[in-house]
Amino acid sequence: MGVPGPFGRTGAPGPTGPTGAAGPAGPAGADGAAGPVGPAGPPGGPAPRSAVIPSYLDVHGRSLEEWAGEWWRWLAAIPSDSSPLYDQDGAHCQVGQSGPVFFLAGTGPTTSSGTVSVGQVQRECEVPFGRPVLIPLINQLTVADQIGVAAVDDALREAAQQRGEPVSGLWLEVDGVIQDVLFVPTTAGPLLLEFPDDSIFEANGALPAGTLRAADHGYYVMLEPLPPGTHEVHFGGQLDQQAAVHGQDATFIQTVEYQLKVLAP
Repeated sequence: MGVPGPFGRTGAPGPTGPTGAAGPAGPAGADGAAGPVGPAGPPGGPAPRSAVIPSYLDVHGRSLEEWAGEWWRWLAAIPSDSSPLYDQDGAHCQVGQSGPVFFLAGTGPTTSSGTVSVGQVQRECEVPFGRPVLIPLINQLTVADQIGVAAVDDALREAAQQRGEPVSGLWLEVDGVIQDVLFVPTTAGPLLLEFPDDSIFEANGALPAGTLRAADHGYYVMLEPLPPGTHEVHFGGQLDQQAAVHGQDATFIQTVEYQLKVLAP
């Protein structure tokens, strides 16, 4: 066997090859624990409470229909020169007020344009403590002698219902809060109303003084007794008269604003 030869020299390293493609991403880690619950926010304020007594409840032993009739007895008995209906500032709002319910008046037309009449007025009035307040959003009186049904009660009530509709745009706001209530139509009568000389109807030549038989159809609300202090009460509505029923096509829009000062007990 011969002697092995010397080792040869090690060769230089070859160039580095290109980087291979990245492998697929690994699975996502688990979610961290939830943070602590933040403190509770402040409690919300109470929802505005309606100031309106529900229409199905009696007040001082009488229904809303009966109080609507009493409202007309009150208004009919006052001469036109001191009538709360034609009062421009509230100076006559306490005339004839003697019962357990305080009556607010609407207004007659104050401006007219074509077939549209508008009654708009602002009044101030003092109200005794503890009295509910009756409000006529809009109403219409039908006198029996004018329509020839003096002897028939049902016909008079039906005529009043027809003449007191259609109504729209009813609204009531108390101390800046629109009252979210269902406005229910009320038909009162037959009523025997005592109109004095120079009544609200005789003054314009519509009706003579004396005892007149009538029925009323309208939309009324009864407010709960308001607490002592000053309160803003705004209300209104629209009645569209039709020639077939009223003898003319006409619209009456009522907007009344009262500043009521309820006296301390």
